[in-house]
Amino acid sequence: GVDNNCVNGIDEGGVCLTKPDLTVTSFVVQSPLTTPAAGQNITLAFTLMNKGTANATGVFWKVDTGSFDPDPVNSVGLRINAGKSITVFTRIRYAFAGSYTARAIADYQNKISETNETNNELTRGITVK
Repeated sequence: GVDNNCVNGIDEGGVCLTKPDLTVTSFVVQSPLTTPAAGQNITLAFTLMNKGTANATGVFWKVDTGSFDPDPVNSVGLRINAGKSITVFTRIRYAFAGSYTARAIADYQNKISETNETNNELTRGITVK
């Protein structure tokens, strides 16, 4: 059960355990402002937020492009303090025209114990001409 004195934590035998809760709160195409062409660089921006009550360290993200094109990931773990967010910018490109579903994923290796493990990603459609 949840202890009334334990906000957003989990009561384990009277001990309040606080954990991070990583989410992706926005995911947009930053540029180009028009429909990108095949082979063109696309800049994506997404915001990672820690809605939990504990700081998160070693946060790794990934953008699944929804295609055979390379998926960008970060190589150095981020720190996102409780209640704070960080905006990430990355570039992708699609080799072929089409409609794709890209996913921005926080903690994509699922290495951080969180209060909610089911809210770590956000999707968006991207059309390439």
